[in-house]
Amino acid sequence: MKRCLLIVLLLFGNLSLQEIKARSYPSVYEFSSRFELDSLDAANPVVLDNLEVLGRVWGFVKYHHPAMADTTIHIDYELFSLLPRVTHAKPSERNHILSEWIESFGPYEVNDVKYAAMQSDSNRVVINDFAWIRNTERLGSDLSRQLTELQRAVRKANRYVSQKGVTIGLYDDPLLNYSLENGSDTGYRLLLLFRLWNAIDSYCPNRNITDRAWDEVLVEYLPRMIREKAHYKETYMELLSELDDTHAGGPYGAGRRIVPCKGRIVDERLFITDPMENELLRRGDEILSSDGRSIPQIIDQVGKYTAQSNESVLLVKAASTAFRSEHDSLSLVVRRNGAEFVVKLPAMSAPDFYQYMNRMPLPEPFRMLGDDVAYLYAESLTSRMGPYVFEKIRDTKAVLIDLRCYPVDFSLLYYFFAHYFVSEPCCPLITSRPYWNTPGVLYTDAKPRLFDELSGNRIGDRDVYQGQVVILVDNTTLSRAEFFAMHLQAISGAITVGSQTAGADGNVVLVTMPDNMSFYFSGLKILYPDGTDTQRVGVRVDYEVKPTIEGLQTGRDEVLEYALSLVD
Repeated sequence: MKRCLLIVLLLFGNLSLQEIKARSYPSVYEFSSRFELDSLDAANPVVLDNLEVLGRVWGFVKYHHPAMADTTIHIDYELFSLLPRVTHAKPSERNHILSEWIESFGPYEVNDVKYAAMQSDSNRVVINDFAWIRNTERLGSDLSRQLTELQRAVRKANRYVSQKGVTIGLYDDPLLNYSLENGSDTGYRLLLLFRLWNAIDSYCPNRNITDRAWDEVLVEYLPRMIREKAHYKETYMELLSELDDTHAGGPYGAGRRIVPCKGRIVDERLFITDPMENELLRRGDEILSSDGRSIPQIIDQVGKYTAQSNESVLLVKAASTAFRSEHDSLSLVVRRNGAEFVVKLPAMSAPDFYQYMNRMPLPEPFRMLGDDVAYLYAESLTSRMGPYVFEKIRDTKAVLIDLRCYPVDFSLLYYFFAHYFVSEPCCPLITSRPYWNTPGVLYTDAKPRLFDELSGNRIGDRDVYQGQVVILVDNTTLSRAEFFAMHLQAISGAITVGSQTAGADGNVVLVTMPDNMSFYFSGLKILYPDGTDTQRVGVRVDYEVKPTIEGLQTGRDEVLEYALSLVD
């Protein structure tokens, strides 16, 4: 059949295959999709059904069609050319237009044997089987057949997706001229929706554990992206929040200026944990409002417009947001010793804030808590310090490893912890990862690497710490810190103290979006050896300890105190 199609195409106009695939687009697409809809369209079931089918087919072709290796194809402009033709069409006409569009990319090879072998791979995990492509009642037989064949196509490259080690890389065409500042272009707003939704639909390992079914997200946001022209950025941020993924950083407008200060929320009350260099604040002060916003209001706003894996990490984001402002100063209502007062603090630009934070010293990487208990702070500890630190702690009764931070030195895991703490072979975790060539499918490590092997030395050739290992975690333990925690938990006898972590382990994938609205998502599924998922849930905690209001007001570290009580 494919050979016949090729002959027909070559005979038609006597064109070469390369000429058939060459695309040309109106230059106006650099500035406008030239496509508009109104509120009546947003309520029209025919329009919405057509756009849903178009968005699905467009994204499926983007990541499945072998022709997407061709750099002359601009998939966004392809969408813009289809929108006016498809939106108000009858279902049969819509399906015919989309079928012709797929054929216009030329023939390709289908490998049924390879596809069948992939289906039977025991290490294969299906996150999306794209069952909708087999719905002939909705798509018609021709379009459904084409999409089903595309699923089995031989793909040697794709300009929009590639592999970067264990993580995929997603790319898109240059967006230098794409500006949505006035929100008036419906085509570009739909591009936002379709690009985000399809990236997650095809490659997100955690597509199926969002609160709202991912298919429902597309249906809900289609009319909103059409209708909410004046507030499309807020709509987009709500869309991003549907990922339920702490890694999904986005363009939330929490305030472009920042006051360097740290706080923590307990029972919807915010307390200062580190005033840094703000002399008007003290540790333990309660912040009642920020620029007129109460703490419950800030929590609700952050929950609506940002993505987070669980409620625990939402409080971390809300506490950070309380110290952000659109103005040169931030007005805080403070309660101290029963008295309330207002302070105004200067707010820095984001670049100045990050420079300021980089100049601030980190806590000491190592210290002794008494004669026989050691404390390690993972953010400031490096693998170069390993030999010195090990000599200091080797004969201690216990070591507390604080992961309520972000370990900067990734090699610390291999050249310090694996080298000095692992006394027997252990498997800390297994990983499932997407592969660029098979959208909707993850592959699980056939043979997970053991923690002791990461040191590069055999266990018998090195001294190993013999004392009690205690791991400290909380809702600031995110990503790499969670990865470290899972490895350390595999050490014989290790215990974990604290509270629910951020629930976003593993690497991240960047999705480029128009108008500086790019976002990330968690690119790996990190599981315990027994198959328990850590995404959204966080790492296992043996002894749950949460900060209390009394502890925050008096400056106590209750997690550390409890850990010490376990080793006394």
